[in-house]
Amino acid sequence: MSYRRESENAPHQAQVLALQEDRLSAFALLCYHPEKKEIWIRKGDTTYLINRQEEVRYAFPQTARCVALDRDDNYWFGQYEVDLLRLQKQRFRRLLQKDQARAPHDKSHQCRGIFERSGQVYVGTYQGVRRIDLAGGEVSSLPTGKEALFCLLEDQKKRFWLAHNDLIQLDPTQQRVVQRLEIPSRTWSIFEDRNKQLWLGNERGLCFLRDGRIQPLEQYNEFTNLAKALVLFFFEDRAGQVWIGSNDGLYQLDLSKGITAGYGRRQSAPQQLPAQNFQHMYQDADGSYWLATGDAGLLHWNPNTKALTQYDKKWGMLTDNTYSVYEDDFGYLWMSSFNGLIRFHKATETVQFFHEEDGITYNEFNRISHYQAEDGQLFFGSQNGITALQPRDFLVDHTQGPEFRLRVEHISVIGKNIRRDYWADGSPIDLTALPARTSSIDLELRGSNSFWSGNVALHHALERLDGRVPLSSREKVTYNHHIELFEMLPGRYRLRVRATQKNGKQLGEELEIALYIRPPIYQTTWFWALVLPLLLLGIVGFIRWRTARLKAQKVALEALVTERTSQILKKQRTIDNQVQLIESMKTLLSEREEAWLERFRSIVLERLSDPGFYLPDVINEMQISRTAFYEKVKSLTHMTPNQYIQELRLRRAKELLEGGQVGTVKEVDQAVGIKEAKYFYKRYKERYGILPSAYLRELGD
Repeated sequence: MSYRRESENAPHQAQVLALQEDRLSAFALLCYHPEKKEIWIRKGDTTYLINRQEEVRYAFPQTARCVALDRDDNYWFGQYEVDLLRLQKQRFRRLLQKDQARAPHDKSHQCRGIFERSGQVYVGTYQGVRRIDLAGGEVSSLPTGKEALFCLLEDQKKRFWLAHNDLIQLDPTQQRVVQRLEIPSRTWSIFEDRNKQLWLGNERGLCFLRDGRIQPLEQYNEFTNLAKALVLFFFEDRAGQVWIGSNDGLYQLDLSKGITAGYGRRQSAPQQLPAQNFQHMYQDADGSYWLATGDAGLLHWNPNTKALTQYDKKWGMLTDNTYSVYEDDFGYLWMSSFNGLIRFHKATETVQFFHEEDGITYNEFNRISHYQAEDGQLFFGSQNGITALQPRDFLVDHTQGPEFRLRVEHISVIGKNIRRDYWADGSPIDLTALPARTSSIDLELRGSNSFWSGNVALHHALERLDGRVPLSSREKVTYNHHIELFEMLPGRYRLRVRATQKNGKQLGEELEIALYIRPPIYQTTWFWALVLPLLLLGIVGFIRWRTARLKAQKVALEALVTERTSQILKKQRTIDNQVQLIESMKTLLSEREEAWLERFRSIVLERLSDPGFYLPDVINEMQISRTAFYEKVKSLTHMTPNQYIQELRLRRAKELLEGGQVGTVKEVDQAVGIKEAKYFYKRYKERYGILPSAYLRELGD
């Protein structure tokens, strides 16, 4: 059995577990709290905490074999491991949430218009209007049938209006429809002006109710694009100016003159804004406006000073598609969006994101599905129910904002033949005794009171404390929840980590983590204190052994040198005698060979001019075999007989030319017996650098 983790933020939710629909044998009783009248039961792979009203306070997604309650009202779960569960109040309240897997075609939980009065929340859905009692949680349907109704309004005369395909006046007390009026196109927004006139924002422009009849607006003036646009909201500011937001711009409505101004991306200055799809707005105390857009995030705009600030994905938002914007009493803006719920602090420009794992009903909210009650409570409709919240529940002490804290959840230590994982099981992770073979460290961090996303940047710097190896402490940045440290060496380090938003605002305080990688044995002081004396003794012994061995080798070498010297002197005398004999023989041999070659040269020179000169005749005259003849000429001249004869012709031709014994090239040919004059003269020029004909011309000049 091992202690695993502590759950600090268990959701507190109220949903009914249908005990009557299941056989009693499907449940297992685990624990009962006599004072709180709460019971723990197990069904399948889930463990439930149920109160006396049969509401599920907590659903623990793990099979528990036993549950125990200690004196501090902590619940302990046991199966193969032990889990400690501390129940805390869930700050979000979920209304109309359905199990979509069981009812995929039920659209009664897909919320649109929201309205609250006297603890009763009215919600427009695709299947009529639902009324929710906030105190008891009971849900009932109003008598409008199952038609889609997007807009809800209570006018100054306390009349209740609903609209989408038709405009319906409803008496909720009497539970009856008072009147029903046909609308030119489907309605998405409804508004009552100071003259008690009802306005409808449709899929194609505006219309209004007058004298019991719905009439389309004709005074669009030059802003005719609004007549084809989807109108998403009406807003009346403190000066009485009525604003209209649509998917094709933001407009001003004068009750008597019609549309008088338009703002958006396609407008020219000063009416130009970096958005075209406006979905909601709020006026700040200083007169500026906060605009929730579908294509540019959140805009903070002051028409008087022309100041404009954009908070979009590039700034650090999760999405550019924001559906609503409301301010609470503590300086925070709350926004529903296409990707979660957003909480934005105006003074510090810090932002929080909430998703399903934080307790909201669904990550994707809906346009026009939001409402702020008089007590500050906020309601945001999504594709699966309503997320309700009281902003004061999100304050630490009701005066300060939430504190952001970084914590390490998991660390992987990697090295040669090593892989270890450390988990934060409710206590800090001790990283001051890491294995000596550690080369890489992967830290997984989490932030409290903030949804983790790529919009939070981690700045980290690693400092070497023992000073053995200089280490750069330059900050590095990562946009996921992992910090990876590579090429780590043994020693002491300090890792400093701070979290910021993409806009540079720091979240919480800097986190410091102490790291110590144990050095290998051979790098420790005690190891060398033990090894060095042994090493010195070994060196001294080796030197002594080596000296004795060298002395013995010296004696043996001297004896060998004496013996070899005697042998060499004896062989030297023998060699000298042989050299003298060879020299005498060489002299005798050279004289004979030179006489033989001279005879061969004389025979050739005599017959150069003879047209019948034939080498075999020369060989016969020399009285030697053909093979021996060729070998002897080759050994004495390093040329074949034909090459040697050619060489004699070249020399003879040069002598005749330089001696003036010939006057023409033809005479040269006849004198040396040339048969192929062209080849011969080419060789002559290669040898002497000039043709015979050219030489004769120069001589004649």
